Amino acid sequence: MPAIGIRGELTTSLFLPDGTFVYSETRDNHITNAGIRAVSRLVCGVEPKTFGYIQIGTGGEEYQQRTDPETGRGVTYLNGDPVMGGVFKIISDADTTLFTYYAETNNVSKVLSNYGAYTMSANFQILLDDVVNEAGIFSDSITGSPVMLAKQVFSNTKKMWRSRQDSTLSIITGTYIILGITWKIFFSRDPQYEALYDPDLITVGEV
Repeated sequence: MPAIGIRGELTTSLFLPDGTFVYSETRDNHITNAGIRAVSRLVCGVEPKTFGYIQIGTGGEEYQQRTDPETGRGVTYLNGDPVMGGVFKIISDADTTLFTYYAETNNVSKVLSNYGAYTMSANFQILLDDVVNEAGIFSDSITGSPVMLAKQVFSNTKKMWRSRQDSTLSIITGTYIILGITWKIFFSRDPQYEALYDPDLITVGEV
């Protein structure tokens, strides 16, 4: 019999303040060791806090010299200066926090399906010049020593809205953009059941 597993999927979306869609991407999630232990404590009834907070951060990338995919050598400009670019940081199973905290909310929409899928959604206002590129699910606010269930890095918000402004959008006015976070956590015996999270949705809470 297949083992029961926990996995996740993070979708990040950018919108203008008027609701105009800018960009979206989906990445597989990373469940942490601390998160797995907390889930086991919840099953046993000894974990007092559920996971109702989403944090976002700015430390999901680091800048390194780009390499040529064919030769593996560092790429340089004609004057010899290195060509730099953002590289996603590696997430560890043992991580307990984001790389660099930016903001959090417990104003989270939560939906549970009969097939073992838990979806959390929240929106954040991001200043246009800020670079947000990581997110996590937590059991409490940052001041309350929270447990981190899951963590993921993603394409940074500043780069994404700028690239779409150049190609498809008119000049963005105002001071902020909306980052939408949609997180799906699947508890399943077999991956085929993960596609069934839509039927019979049960709304379990909206703060």
